[in-house]
Amino acid sequence: RGQSDAQTVFLEDANFVFTIFFAVELGLKLIILGPSDFFQYGHSFVNSIDAFVVTTSIIELLMSDSGGSLTGLRFIRMMRLAKLLRAGRIAKNFPMFMKVLKYLQNTMQILWPFVVLLILVVFIFAALGMQLFTNLDDERERTSFAN
Repeated sequence: RGQSDAQTVFLEDANFVFTIFFAVELGLKLIILGPSDFFQYGHSFVNSIDAFVVTTSIIELLMSDSGGSLTGLRFIRMMRLAKLLRAGRIAKNFPMFMKVLKYLQNTMQILWPFVVLLILVVFIFAALGMQLFTNLDDERERTSFAN
């Protein structure tokens, strides 16, 4: 779909590497915590999601290697991003990082009216440009900007 073979191979290899990485992480977590603590209250929701994502990724990987297709399960690969974003919870242990995040939050609270105004100005000028340049009289009809 518009991507080269090299890009396709790279994405397939990256999918394999991340699937193996997350499977090893899940296996280590199961070994360290044990099955009873793995699904204990407090951690059970996150661990259940991790187990679901890893299991479906492994099933999809096995099905794609055997020639089958599980395109309906590909959206679950996107949930791996949530696993990576969980690392943000670790940031609570670093006070200087939390201070930087607090400053960033305060800055964004101050800047949001300016961002809204900027978006509004861009929209207005885009609408104005569409109105001004839509019906230009030209002796030839343009099918593209190349001619």
